[in-house]
Amino acid sequence: MKTAFNIFMFLNNLLGIQVFPNPSNGLTKILLNTPENGNLSINLIDILGREVAVIYNGSINAGDKSYMIDVNNIDTGIYFIQIKYNDKLSVIKFLID
Repeated sequence: MKTAFNIFMFLNNLLGIQVFPNPSNGLTKILLNTPENGNLSINLIDILGREVAVIYNGSINAGDKSYMIDVNNIDTGIYFIQIKYNDKLSVIKFLID
């Protein structure tokens, strides 16, 4: 049976998503590998579901990708990194301390 959790884990495994450090209070790196060309968006979402930052939004080529986000000016708390790749979605819990 497919659940939202299984679908999120599938995309995490497919793209090899890594977010570090997590928790963070400065620069954070997001690493992933896209198996084919496509569309990618990476957003930082707060606990209320509001978009706090757009990290990337556009077309990409296949291969390794690295994105940085500076959280120095973002309030401490629980956030989510939302990654959309083509028609798939992944959400990763992210803490700012």
